[in-house]
Amino acid sequence: MANNTQNQKKPVHVPKLKGPPKQYQQDGHWIVKPGKTQVLLCTCGNRYIKTRPGQTVCVRCLFSAKK
Repeated sequence: MANNTQNQKKPVHVPKLKGPPKQYQQDGHWIVKPGKTQVLLCTCGNRYIKTRPGQTVCVRCLFSAKK
């Protein structure tokens, strides 16, 4: 019985090959997309973030042109 405990091998450490997770936490808030968002400049001078497909002006100009 004493020889049986000496014959046991120690578990081999296998390193994780994954990179960091896609989600990050900063100041207690989860950041899903850590990349910078591109801010565009409208013809009226306002800045906007493109949220609709094919959008070329800010939301204010987009809705005022439809009236």
